[in-house]
Amino acid sequence: MQQKPKILRLMLVVITLLVIVGIFLLSNQPASKSGELSMTVATYSFPYVEKWTSQDISLAQWNHSLRKFAHFSLYFFLASIIMVLSRVHGWSWRRSLFVSLFISMSYAIIDETHQWFIDGRGASVRDVAIDSAGAMLGIVAVYLVGRRWLK
Repeated sequence: MQQKPKILRLMLVVITLLVIVGIFLLSNQPASKSGELSMTVATYSFPYVEKWTSQDISLAQWNHSLRKFAHFSLYFFLASIIMVLSRVHGWSWRRSLFVSLFISMSYAIIDETHQWFIDGRGASVRDVAIDSAGAMLGIVAVYLVGRRWLK
């Protein structure tokens, strides 16, 4: 694969770094602030969830699901961007897959370990698994969609 213009590669690096910094900043919040933020988002979105689904779900359940979905989607996006960046850089699909998965899963472990040192927070193997599942699905999505345009 031929390398793409430097500006595209630079933009992808900047987006990757912004996602990593964003994850760090969210993880760096004390439990009270993190819980307050997620509950605010859950409260505003809850009426739509009730309207669009026929499920009987509480606000607390929705908040919990929303937090786990945030883990999944952030790492989906992180791995996707790293995958695209590595393909744009000219790496093989196999190398791109392993690098994207390694960086994403490593950062998930680092992020959870970092949370041990934050007031009221803790590390969770379950969250690392959710993050890793999001990363894997992001990699698969880029492969399936990108086979045509990331040659």
